[in-house]
Amino acid sequence: MDYLVTTRIVALRNVVNSRKTNPDVNEEFLLRHVFRWYSKTFSTPLHLVEDLPLEDVLMAYWEDKYEIMEDEALDEEVCAVAEDPAETTKRQRNEDMAEADVFEMMEEETASMKRTINKASNDVLRSVKNATDKLAQMLTADKGAPTLTPAEGLTIPPDITMTFLSEDDELKSDQDSLGIF
Repeated sequence: MDYLVTTRIVALRNVVNSRKTNPDVNEEFLLRHVFRWYSKTFSTPLHLVEDLPLEDVLMAYWEDKYEIMEDEALDEEVCAVAEDPAETTKRQRNEDMAEADVFEMMEEETASMKRTINKASNDVLRSVKNATDKLAQMLTADKGAPTLTPAEGLTIPPDITMTFLSEDDELKSDQDSLGIF
């Protein structure tokens, strides 16, 4: 494999692992990340950052990260740093189990909601079908000419005449429906 492709794959793996807070993150990657941060923050060429004392670079990095943290997050970080590694592992395992339980509950709730939605949509479809059946019965039962009654207080002048066409008559008509053209 080509050196450029290999380097690209390793860089991609390092970034992906760092985003997942994966314990497999390469220490060299983390240092390069800190060096890049220092170079950008203090406008120092990257090749010179590597020659600076590592303790100074790391101290600047962590102080900057901690300065911008909210008090609550900073308190959590203090607890995390002071925690025994065995306790950290146990706590993380418990958090993972709790997260898995929450995920399982969410899946169960989603399935329940889907069942409810399916039942409701079936009920709505049944109601719509019943309504359309009733409407179809009403339309086929009354084939007489529709009658309109004017609104209360409205009188139609005697020189206006209205005629209603059936749909078949309207389709056969060559005239514009408004009678203008």
